[in-house]
Amino acid sequence: MNITVTIANPAGNITAIVEGVTDRNRYQEISSALFEMAEEKIEQVGFVREPILGQGAISRLEMAGLEFCANATRSFALYTAVKKGLPKGSIPVEISGMDEVLICEVDPKEMTGAVTIHSSLHIKYTFIDGVPFPAVLMDGITHFLAFDQGPDEDLNELLIAKAKEDHNPPAVGVMYLDALTGMMTPYVRVLATNTSYYEGSCGSGTIALAMHQAEGSPEDHWSSSVLQPGGSIQAKAVKQDEIFTVTIDGPITLKEISIQI
Repeated sequence: MNITVTIANPAGNITAIVEGVTDRNRYQEISSALFEMAEEKIEQVGFVREPILGQGAISRLEMAGLEFCANATRSFALYTAVKKGLPKGSIPVEISGMDEVLICEVDPKEMTGAVTIHSSLHIKYTFIDGVPFPAVLMDGITHFLAFDQGPDEDLNELLIAKAKEDHNPPAVGVMYLDALTGMMTPYVRVLATNTSYYEGSCGSGTIALAMHQAEGSPEDHWSSSVLQPGGSIQAKAVKQDEIFTVTIDGPITLKEISIQI
């Protein structure tokens, strides 16, 4: 089977967008084949589908584990605009893990993409050796924030086990935040596909951090360029009446390839 794949690079979070595959039973097989393409350094895979929510989206992306991914969402919106020859503007898309259409702002000329979500903040705390780790519970993924911690495999396993025990989300992230360098190092495991990566960047993890920081701000507002191993993501969060509006933005590259599966 010959399939067309677009390799998207949003701040190092390399995402494969697969066309023409609608059988979910093949998601894992195709994802595994793409992960084996070492030269592409693919971290996650999504499949183009027809919209199913009936809310005006022009296309849908399903991640291999049916999780939510913000970087994949904004990459997919830019991909859709480029494919359809659309100008700079708003693109409504669907993404797995979310039961509503997300509006993305894209600029095919400048090759940038932004996604905005509106959400209340749900935080649960897990304590390990007396240290609190806030877990931001989002649709389609849960993110733990590990402040002033370096990447730790044992900690990853403890926190993921806790998330599975509590509410078993499709995916779990641990965002390691270094106060000295300002670097956020994302670790993400997709439970359905049992794939784990220290990612180049994490869009939903950036959203989780932005909501957490805005919640702790006297102005109910937080904005920053969040440095990550593969690049930076611009983030802005505003809280109003207990609802957060969060936008992440940044440049994206797209490259189309064809592979035989």
